[in-house]
Amino acid sequence: MTNFAESSYLLRTKPIILIVDDIPENLQILSNKLDAAGFDTSFAISGQEALDTIEVLLPDLILLDISMPEMSGFEVCRRLKLNENTKDIPVIFLTPYNDRENIISAFEVGGVDYISKPFNQMELYARIRNHLSLRQKTIQLEIVQKTLVEIRQEQSTLYQITKNNVLNPLKNLKILNGEAFNTSKDLDDIIGYVENISNLQKVENLDYSNSLQKVSLLEILDENELTHCFDTEECKNIYFQTDIETLHLLFKTLVKFIKSVSTEMKYVSLQFENYAYFTTKMNFRQKVIFNISKIKDDFIQSNNEDKVFPISTILDFGQSGFNFCIAQKLARTLQGNLSLETVEQNWKIVLDLGLPQIHTST
Repeated sequence: MTNFAESSYLLRTKPIILIVDDIPENLQILSNKLDAAGFDTSFAISGQEALDTIEVLLPDLILLDISMPEMSGFEVCRRLKLNENTKDIPVIFLTPYNDRENIISAFEVGGVDYISKPFNQMELYARIRNHLSLRQKTIQLEIVQKTLVEIRQEQSTLYQITKNNVLNPLKNLKILNGEAFNTSKDLDDIIGYVENISNLQKVENLDYSNSLQKVSLLEILDENELTHCFDTEECKNIYFQTDIETLHLLFKTLVKFIKSVSTEMKYVSLQFENYAYFTTKMNFRQKVIFNISKIKDDFIQSNNEDKVFPISTILDFGQSGFNFCIAQKLARTLQGNLSLETVEQNWKIVLDLGLPQIHTST
């Protein structure tokens, strides 16, 4: 899965450049030029303000003045490189100095480039575009590498699931020898696994370029018979711009998991949270939280300490665990995540969706 910085980057239509300079006139001039060249800009007038802004904004590139009071550009860059969330953001230093010592210091603290003031406008644009292109390619390569690792893990998991839950029941069906055997249940399990494998393949082959639609969260929940679990006023104005087939499949698969582990659906309640993150405008992520107060004995863990279930443990739940893993993959496909937490014998499933153009209508 991509981290939050990568997800924010991928959702943007234009790169965001943060300009850091203690002279407001410099900020205004440079911001106007970059805006006119097609970039989105933000700015900070001190080192500390820059650090605070970067933590929230996660810009695609930083133009950083070296000479600032209280905290120099070198110190700002050094701190950025110590932060896991900001260490890979490219920093181009803006400096009135052209001496060898300052240039070497700029590279030593982690800068990718420097531009001497007064700068040539076309040279500045060219350097910015070069480093943005490198940043984009780096993120894409990291995502590909992570995806390959996930695919290998999924293939291994899928093999074990197929062996344990498809092949073994088939063998049992073959060697009944007159013994009592729940043939119907085994056939239902086999069909369930085959359907899930089919769903996985369907997700892998989806073409999102032509499949984005406005989707009502309330309608999705209603179709999955969940409206009794919450006050419908809470989410009647929540809409997503996304692939409707994937979102439907996500909730359908998740509800199958919840029904399999809960004693009754009347013990399931929903709550909704959204929180903002910023680019040049406010964007929202939506949380749908399933609280399950009574779990079937087969799924109650001996350790009642608060914890997040690892996937390896969830897979021990057999068909139910596989449903959860499919739902989690679907959530990641929609730039979100799905987690399962326990508080004693109560479970909490958190679906955190980072879908494009999440909004609340009026």
